[in-house]
Amino acid sequence: MVEARENASTRPESAQLARQVEVALPRELSRSENIELAREFALNAFVQHGMVVDLNIHEPVSERDGEVQPHAHMLLTMREVTSEGFGNKVREWNDRALVQEWREAWAESVNTALERAGVAERVDHRTLEAQGIDRVPEPKLGAAAQAMEQRGMVTERGERLREVQALNAERAREHVPAASSKPVEHGSVDHGHGPSHETGQEAGHDAGHSVPPAHDIGTEM
Repeated sequence: MVEARENASTRPESAQLARQVEVALPRELSRSENIELAREFALNAFVQHGMVVDLNIHEPVSERDGEVQPHAHMLLTMREVTSEGFGNKVREWNDRALVQEWREAWAESVNTALERAGVAERVDHRTLEAQGIDRVPEPKLGAAAQAMEQRGMVTERGERLREVQALNAERAREHVPAASSKPVEHGSVDHGHGPSHETGQEAGHDAGHSVPPAHDIGTEM
């Protein structure tokens, strides 16, 4: 339906079909709790404003520590939904200020879910600098470099990641945190790669809400 509507537009060759929002889910929560967290966030942040959301949850295993790294992908429609189908694009949804609002709303949603589950840790959507944390954000390894590293090959990105991890480990030994909280790297979500469990769902309007950001949110505008 989305593709058909764009094909009927005046500039189908340059049309943006959807926007992707990617959020990391807390390891401290169970699968069912994370599904509920992602669904509630999608409904409150996007569906209530008129967007249709296609939501998928993945659970790859991290190559760093062997633990599951659950995360969710949300595809958002760019056009309003009318009684006749997809209508005009809503330009207000392209406002980059919304990304900051979504990050803040996601942090609040995660902290509410953690509190409800009896977990003491909390997350913060602000940059490390704004949080007063002396730590360098870890660079993303990327799928290609990740695959090469898994085969025992040393990559430039892998070397850079290990340098940053070593630097942060040294800084962590020099500073003791004042409170139990998880710092969040602004604008980055690192999920790793590996086998995943997928729950593909569509939320919004006539699609129903049966079910479908680890603590940060990344978007493609």
